[in-house]
Amino acid sequence: MAVKTMNGTFVIKSAQFPKYALNVYSNNGVTSGMNVCLFPYSSTDLLQQWAPQAQGKNVYKISTAYPYSDTIVLDRLRTSPVNNCDMFTSGASEANGSLSADLRDQQIQFDRGTDGYYTIYLYNGGKKDLVLTCASKVDNLGVGSVTSDLNVTDNVYWAAKNSSLGKRQKWTIAAPTVTPDDTILPCAQAYMQHDPTWAYLTTNDDFSTLGCAVCVLTTCGAIIKSDNYLTPAVCRDDGGFVYGNVSANWPTYGISTTPTYVNDLDGACEQIINQIILGNPVVVKVRNRLTDHFVTAYGYRPKGPVGRIVPEQILVIDPAYPQFSDLQQVLDSCAGGAGYQYLQLVED
Repeated sequence: MAVKTMNGTFVIKSAQFPKYALNVYSNNGVTSGMNVCLFPYSSTDLLQQWAPQAQGKNVYKISTAYPYSDTIVLDRLRTSPVNNCDMFTSGASEANGSLSADLRDQQIQFDRGTDGYYTIYLYNGGKKDLVLTCASKVDNLGVGSVTSDLNVTDNVYWAAKNSSLGKRQKWTIAAPTVTPDDTILPCAQAYMQHDPTWAYLTTNDDFSTLGCAVCVLTTCGAIIKSDNYLTPAVCRDDGGFVYGNVSANWPTYGISTTPTYVNDLDGACEQIINQIILGNPVVVKVRNRLTDHFVTAYGYRPKGPVGRIVPEQILVIDPAYPQFSDLQQVLDSCAGGAGYQYLQLVED
């Protein structure tokens, strides 16, 4: 099932140790090779907040919400006989789009059980043969065991599913802060333009620099269809790439390209929220220095100035900067006098 996110991030807590969260073992930032462990939960620790990067078929990579760390993702250290859980540079597809070894070590799937807990699988091309496990050790056959209590510096592995480990292989997923009044459209699957999974679709690394519109298009498609069926690869095959084979071909998916509410921020914010109330995600286009940039509006916070809707209320997924959670943060990153418009993705 799809991961329901709040403001684009979520916290993963151990069912066995509910006061502990999945954490990158670091004091300052994320780099490739860092260990992943459990650590006492802190609502302000960005190294415990995870951002999904959709891969299609409810499969994800996940990175932390730490600024500019989206190219370092949760990984299985396959060179270790104990399948340690670590962070590693995001892997690319093979030239024909097939899964590389690195991708097999990074794509995961979340299955929610009837008990409300999640099992987090290493997807491995659909084999789903290893699950995220809190254990004392894991042998070279992938069998986990418990010989001591919690050791926060080295205690999370990928291990074979084993009922004797019980809650050590189960997890809860929650928003980092509880905001019950927020309106969130479900199935907001965040596709990231810097994700090398999609680099094979274009030449000269065009997707990482120009793929924001395609990522927004596929994110909106996931919301409308309640499933991330529309990946960047499917988009390309549908004829959804134009202009150097990467920019989104909006009319293919029923989107009007007529600018709307250009330089009318107040009017645009009001209409964006009106569309979200109707259940429609909104494609937001801003002028980012010398180029256009697109983000997805997928929710809103009701609290704002009396009589006025402001950009801080609008929740967004930014395919280039996943640390931005609301429209004001996106606008603050743009050059002064940024042009503005909104486009609605409509179901055909």
